[in-house]
Amino acid sequence: MDAILASLTEQPKHFPDCCCAISSTLISTLLARLPRGEASLVLSIGAGSGMLEEILRRTSLPESLNLFGIEVDKCPNKYLPEDRMLRVPSTTDLHHDGLMAEIFLFVYPRKSSLISAHLQAFVRGALQTVFLITSRHEWVEFAPILERAFSNVEIIQDCGLPAYEVLAIASRPLLAPLVPEAG
Repeated sequence: MDAILASLTEQPKHFPDCCCAISSTLISTLLARLPRGEASLVLSIGAGSGMLEEILRRTSLPESLNLFGIEVDKCPNKYLPEDRMLRVPSTTDLHHDGLMAEIFLFVYPRKSSLISAHLQAFVRGALQTVFLITSRHEWVEFAPILERAFSNVEIIQDCGLPAYEVLAIASRPLLAPLVPEAG
């Protein structure tokens, strides 16, 4: 991981263990918008090898991100500490910790139904924001899903991704989170 961190520059670079190109600018952009500390749970849905997630965790120090990856059992975790990788049996299963997550991070989700299922199940929980990194071509499929669930969907410009990739951030859920009743 140290060699990967040392190789990051402002120029987006592809790594064999990550779906999106990574740059120091992308990491800075994400960290500027992600909440820090234990109180804010960030879940990366479909974390794969955990490379991007571990880069974010390591570069967020000393105020570390409370970030966990979620991935299917059979996908090898190469980078995140094991206690930071939550497992689900299949790609259609949801992890119950989604109810407590303030942020969902999706990087090249395989199907739009993955985002839809998570939003349907968890938008009334603690969820406040969704980060999505995908290709500009696939964005047209994902945009309506986020626009139906959030009042603000923003494409982040000059975020350190190549021109064919997009970082979208959806915030302010249209359905207010459930608040526990007093007493």
